[in-house]
Parts: sequence; structure tokens; C-alpha cells
Amino acid sequence: MNSSEFITVRPIDKGELLAVYQLEQQLFGAHSYPDFFFRQCYDCWPSGLKVAVD
Repeated sequence: MNSSEFITVRPIDKGELLAVYQLEQQLFGAHSYPDFFFRQCYDCWPSGLKVAVD
């Protein structure tokens, strides 16, 4: 397995919240969480909200 096959899981950066919300919208449509949910999660648990990046 080479390094390009690894996925890194890390705390989200504040600037990535919009992209996460947009992904949520694409995946779940009308059943998605509202945009403010992700900001509230970030504010309450900044190191607990994780993203997986390729």
C-alpha cells in the first residue's frame, strides 16, 4: 500500500464547514442537517468534529 492510498482523519478546520454542509446536502437532500448544526458542533467540540481527507 503506497501513501496515496491512505485516508487521514483529523479535526475539521473552520473554513471547511461549508464544504461539509454541501456534502451533507448532496448525500441526504431534504433529510440533511441544517448548516448551523455543523457550526454549533464546531463551536462545542472543535477537536471532536472530524473529517476524512484523501
